[in-house]
Amino acid sequence: MRSSADLSVDKAMAVLGLDPEFTMVQLKKQFIRASQLNDPDKGGSHDSMVEITKAWTVLSRTVVDLDTPTDQNEGWQWCVMTTLGPFESDIEAAAKHGAEFMDYLSTWPRSDSLHEKVMLFRNKVKQAATNGHHALLMDYGTEVTGRLAAHVNRQSAPRTWQAIGFKHLSYEGYDVTPNGLHPVDYGNCEYVVMLEFWCLERPALCTSLMALQRRWPVYLDLWKQNKSSAHVERLADIVEIIMGAARGEFFFKDIFTRSPYNDQLPQLFAQLKALCKLVQELNARLSSGYLKHKREHVPKFCGFDTERGLASLEFTRRWTGGNLEDKGLLFHALVCAGRDQR
Repeated sequence: MRSSADLSVDKAMAVLGLDPEFTMVQLKKQFIRASQLNDPDKGGSHDSMVEITKAWTVLSRTVVDLDTPTDQNEGWQWCVMTTLGPFESDIEAAAKHGAEFMDYLSTWPRSDSLHEKVMLFRNKVKQAATNGHHALLMDYGTEVTGRLAAHVNRQSAPRTWQAIGFKHLSYEGYDVTPNGLHPVDYGNCEYVVMLEFWCLERPALCTSLMALQRRWPVYLDLWKQNKSSAHVERLADIVEIIMGAARGEFFFKDIFTRSPYNDQLPQLFAQLKALCKLVQELNARLSSGYLKHKREHVPKFCGFDTERGLASLEFTRRWTGGNLEDKGLLFHALVCAGRDQR
């Protein structure tokens, strides 16, 4: 098979229908359009999709700044190509809003009755972002998803999510208390935001999601707008499965023998829970007013004093009025801002 390096820029432009002065926005639009028209699952040609992917690889390198390591660029390209994820402008905007939100929390008046809770939340964000196991957790979750994809694609025929055993694995995502194990549902919203956050932290995870999506194309399209409840449920299962893996579920004990992660699982599990709880607390403080994992109502951070500006911050407006994709971007931006404020 011919490599992407063998495809000339002129040929690549012809494949995607671009003129010589194309922009990145035009490149992405034409790639998405060509991919949809030639999707093999919808009657398109596999060879055409290969050629389209090669054209994307060649042309993106002519307009993208490659100061970051090659593997990161290729991972981000996969994120765009396979899930039609957020454009760079969306990420830049979210980063700005996240930094503004963290800065605003730092100025909350000490005389305010919510001051202690606001500061505690802000510190939790910073602690989660700078946790020594954070990067390892991102790597572990990415590898778990890759192993799920490999397991699925070894099957001789398509099987349902339940029959393949993945629904069982999601049930194994238990929380741990001094009294033992008990199921804790952080809410599908929290889990999907976590998965989107994960894909932004480790874009290579999108490749594994697409390998799974070949069997379940309706349910694992991460960036699809207006997801159905069944769609959200399957995406949430992925995070629950990773949680079960970090808890040491038997399925993963078998395939992770002699793994460098084995001695780190308790810490990875704790970090994953902390991130899930952070998403839920942010949702409660800005939207619902209810912390599900603690089964308690909490006072919100917004809506009671617009003069101080929190309710008018773009972060708050996008979180309370946006969809899951907006929340995933904003949470990623918030964690990055917490990392910057060490």
